[in-house]
Amino acid sequence: MDIGIAGVLNFSELKGLANALDAFFDNPDSEANVQNLFYFLMESGLDPFSLDVFGLTANIFPSFNPPLFGSWVDMERDDFGVFTDAMKTHLLGQYPSQAGKIFGWWPCWVLGPSQEEAALESLGLPFNNNLPAGFNRIPDGYSTRPVYDDNILYPQSLFIEVKGRYSGNTFDYSSQSGQFSDYRAYLRSPFNTHEPHCTIIHGLYMILPTDVTLTSNVVNSCSLDNIPLYQSGLQYNVDNNSEVRVKRPELKNISQLDYSCHLFDWLGDRFFKSSLEEFMYVIQFDHDGAIIPFQWYADRFETSILEPNGDPSNLPDGEECEDN
Repeated sequence: MDIGIAGVLNFSELKGLANALDAFFDNPDSEANVQNLFYFLMESGLDPFSLDVFGLTANIFPSFNPPLFGSWVDMERDDFGVFTDAMKTHLLGQYPSQAGKIFGWWPCWVLGPSQEEAALESLGLPFNNNLPAGFNRIPDGYSTRPVYDDNILYPQSLFIEVKGRYSGNTFDYSSQSGQFSDYRAYLRSPFNTHEPHCTIIHGLYMILPTDVTLTSNVVNSCSLDNIPLYQSGLQYNVDNNSEVRVKRPELKNISQLDYSCHLFDWLGDRFFKSSLEEFMYVIQFDHDGAIIPFQWYADRFETSILEPNGDPSNLPDGEECEDN
């Protein structure tokens, strides 16, 4: 009723919304009903994540970007090694005295940067990101989502981190606790995020091998700061395993988040979880196919470290290693 009183929707639009909500509440646990309501709102030019009635029609969203067809398979930790085994074997034959470097630093010099570059390209984000300005940390990728409140636009930050974890099946951020702490401090600050205590448009998006799990301390730390935590991974094309894409993200902590400042907060966890994931999957990011550049990074490893017999711990500026 408030929506109609505010004059944001005409009678026909209000009736359409009422019908869509009625269908949703027939079975709010149905994924199909959630998707139908989400797409009704988007196709009607209504922001599902608006904070007030005046922001319902303020956002102009880009067109949908349907995911690629084809046969795609989750890319697990072992796949990274299998797909680069021939390259590694070649270098072992060329530099047998540096076998320790090749085995020990292969994840840092070849697997990790290849995963990062391909993931960012698939999402449609630039490599070597330098945003947000003025922040002492530079995430692998950066994006914003607009939200309106009292007719004022607030861009909400989403940090993207691509983590190469190949020797274990969990990621706990213990080797980069400073980065994790600084990211959370930025995202929970009211100077960077509008109403961070009760909105969930901002977030941290982690991309890992698909069989690697974020530990509970990572999830709980984000939840304590009311930061949505997303996780995804790569998939490879079974017809061409050098082509990869980022798969649909999963919001890991919706039940622990406060989104009471959102206009449609009463639609509940299932609606917000699915809608935020779908928004990222088909609107905010591309999720196109990208060639994973294993060979390029293997060649760089050879010319930068193996040929001059250099120190592999001297990683290129801006690069990091989580798994060596």
